[in-house]
Amino acid sequence: HAGDDHAFANIYVRYRNIVFAIALGVLRSKDDAEDVMQEVFATAAKYLSTSTPDNLKAWFARVTRNSAID
Repeated sequence: HAGDDHAFANIYVRYRNIVFAIALGVLRSKDDAEDVMQEVFATAAKYLSTSTPDNLKAWFARVTRNSAID
């Protein structure tokens, strides 16, 4: 599944700054924001293997906010 890995790497590169910025805005802690970022991309790896949301940026924003609040 090298193609899947490459596709996910592209998604990570594209959305990592958005995810981090949202998490940092909610948590005000770089370490906590990095933890949330790991959680979000782990969730994304599972979810995106079977589904594709219509708006990936909005999906990442929602999942990040929810993870940061929890």
